[in-house]
Amino acid sequence: MYFPRLEIINIELRVGACELGDIPRYLESVMPLECVTVLYWYKKDWLVLNKGNANYEWYKNILQEYLQLNDWQRKEVKEFSETMGMTFFKFINEVLRIRRKRLNAAIRKTA
Repeated sequence: MYFPRLEIINIELRVGACELGDIPRYLESVMPLECVTVLYWYKKDWLVLNKGNANYEWYKNILQEYLQLNDWQRKEVKEFSETMGMTFFKFINEVLRIRRKRLNAAIRKTA
């Protein structure tokens, strides 16, 4: 996965956005690309929002707010969202776990 025209939304949170045309075509076999909300660019450790999604602005705002919550607050939001069938926060939590593991590995490497 590669996003040559990544629009930086928040550099500290490593959140960006891409145009619909930049989303990998293989995802079309899973869902229409317009329905993709967020992707994780593992190589660069960035969350990339889809500007082609109808709810892009909402996801952009809620993602930035969510990433600044503490673990307990995130758990509350995730559990509530799951009662409505949302999987967005579950995905974001998986990314946060990956980020934590990468950070811990980097710390162990320098120690």
